[in-house]
Amino acid sequence: MSKARSRGKRKKADFNWRALRAAASSLNKSHVKSRNTLERNSAPRRARGNARGNADALPLYLTREQAGQVIHALPARSLERLFVLCLWSTGARVSELLALRVSDIRFEERTVHLPTLKRRLQVSRLVPLEPDVLGELAVYLSSHWRFKTTSDDPLIFDRSRGWAWLVVQRGCLEAGIDRRLAHPHAFRHGHVVHALKAGVPMTAIQDTVGHASIETTAHYGRLSLVDRREAYHAADFKVGP
Repeated sequence: MSKARSRGKRKKADFNWRALRAAASSLNKSHVKSRNTLERNSAPRRARGNARGNADALPLYLTREQAGQVIHALPARSLERLFVLCLWSTGARVSELLALRVSDIRFEERTVHLPTLKRRLQVSRLVPLEPDVLGELAVYLSSHWRFKTTSDDPLIFDRSRGWAWLVVQRGCLEAGIDRRLAHPHAFRHGHVVHALKAGVPMTAIQDTVGHASIETTAHYGRLSLVDRREAYHAADFKVGP
């Protein structure tokens, strides 16, 4: 009787071990699959240099024309469109825009008060806004009841980071933009590059986007081959009649 029970326990133990090994194998396969999927999906994040991952290359960025296509691909007077418009016009980080409150908009001064979140000390900055952006903000805030019926200071974009990514991806998809550019930071990169090309002083750009070091801003001054070619054509080195 005792031997039979012992054999039964041993068989049960063997079964449990086999089940455990099978579960572990399944989890391992699932982990490898998930890791591969994550690596594929995070390719735009890695592509801040060139396609080979060169950290010294110019980051992938959206041009003004591309940013406009994405913005106009989203529904007019929607929170999604307003969010992407603010991404481009301020050069802010996603977390900074998501922390934006109604009182941070200075309509008379034509500025927005943004927290600079990637610092050890809590600091903030004033970012100039174009009249059309201020107009879009005024229309949205005045047409939504939650901003009218509360005495508190509500968040304008009371959403998650996941929502922000989906909005950008949706806009880029609708506009036919390369999927490698379908991430919020491409708007920040584009803002800096466009400002540099327009001749905005580097220190002013640093203050606007909240770079801790001027070297970070200067990195965007590295022109791509196409940009260098256009710059040299514009310089016109032709001599003679």
